[in-house]
Amino acid sequence: MDDPVVEPLAEEPPIGGERARASFGMRLSRAIVLAASLATVVLSLLTGRIERFRDGFTDEMIYRLLARNLIDHHFYGYSPGHSVAYRPPGYPAFDALIRILNDSQTSVRIAQALLAGATVWLAAWIAKRLFGDVAAAITAVFVLVVGTIVVYASFELSETLATATLVAAIAATLMAVDKRSWRWAASSGLLLAVSAYTRPQGLFLVAPLAVWAGLAVGPAPWKLRIIVGGAIVAALVAAILPWTIRNEVRIHAFVPISAYGGEALFLANNPKANGYFVRTNIVAPIDYPRIRALPEGKQESEWFRLAMNFITAHPGKAIHNWLHDGRLFVTLRDELIGRNLLLRGTYRPPIADDRWLWPLAGIGMILAAIRRGRVLSLLPALVVVYYLAFFMVFLPLPRFRHGVVPFLAVYAGGALAIAGSWFVGRIRGAASTKRQIVGTGATV
Repeated sequence: MDDPVVEPLAEEPPIGGERARASFGMRLSRAIVLAASLATVVLSLLTGRIERFRDGFTDEMIYRLLARNLIDHHFYGYSPGHSVAYRPPGYPAFDALIRILNDSQTSVRIAQALLAGATVWLAAWIAKRLFGDVAAAITAVFVLVVGTIVVYASFELSETLATATLVAAIAATLMAVDKRSWRWAASSGLLLAVSAYTRPQGLFLVAPLAVWAGLAVGPAPWKLRIIVGGAIVAALVAAILPWTIRNEVRIHAFVPISAYGGEALFLANNPKANGYFVRTNIVAPIDYPRIRALPEGKQESEWFRLAMNFITAHPGKAIHNWLHDGRLFVTLRDELIGRNLLLRGTYRPPIADDRWLWPLAGIGMILAAIRRGRVLSLLPALVVVYYLAFFMVFLPLPRFRHGVVPFLAVYAGGALAIAGSWFVGRIRGAASTKRQIVGTGATV
């Protein structure tokens, strides 16, 4: 049975010169979005050296080890006979798949550059759907010039894959609402699962996303609302369940994706927490040897227990830390982009600071809520608020802002588009009033 489709309301077509201007503006917007997407791909490939193998830094080497074990030994872990749930499997599996096709750094770089370009295009598509062609063009340019998406694509890090699939999941959710389609909703859940397999912080986004989808469907029976929202949850659970079962069998613990959550929670919620990354052996020198001696699954629960003990014993201090960490998440400089030694002596594109997007995006969210007055236009805000709230409680590393940059750009583009539309409308209104005065022969 085909999904029910909501036909868009027919709009009165523009006439004469207005029709020509609208057509030209649409073509120009599409050209800018395409150019920005292609420029992102090209700049991602030009940034840093492309070599068959590059040493890289710690995270890159670990991902390569996991990918190599998948390719050569057909198991996921650091060494044969030892299972691992600490690192989520999404990016190593992606890396392994690319290297099976062509075992070189170049092939991985090309794949990630294409994902970066797709991220720009999808962000622009979301902006067009919510705010129009002008916002789409501005959004694409913002994502490009900020440089976060470009630079990260030059490293073998999980952010590029996680963000691309997250933005795709939000675009699929919009399609599910527009078409009232459970198939698009299920696609959103699957894409969100891939993003969570890569960076697990997106896992719990499924709950508010499903609720939003059910509410945003519009005037519809509750059965349809439940089907659309439920399809998102069902698809994600179906995709995550095999890995959860694998973790239960291998490490004898309930770990949906990664066993790192408890440690990350503890690093942000302990007597010495200051919002910056400090290794657990330094933060908890007494507990660290005892916990590391435990099985992998129990380490997660023990770090979680210590964090919850601190929160319940010092709720005021915990709340103060959360507010402090929220500010750090927004304001800390991303050193991977700013002054990375691995990029010295290589091409680096001109990049802006992603932190300036926050105030402009905040204005865009307010204007969207006031002028649009629809739940639909607040979907990207749901992602931004979720990420901010999540990293208020967990460790607020600036590299985790990578996932929200496209959505901040959507609202920044929307803010400028709405403001520009208002300004042009005022000018045209004043000109029309003046023509009417002149036509009647009145004097001012």
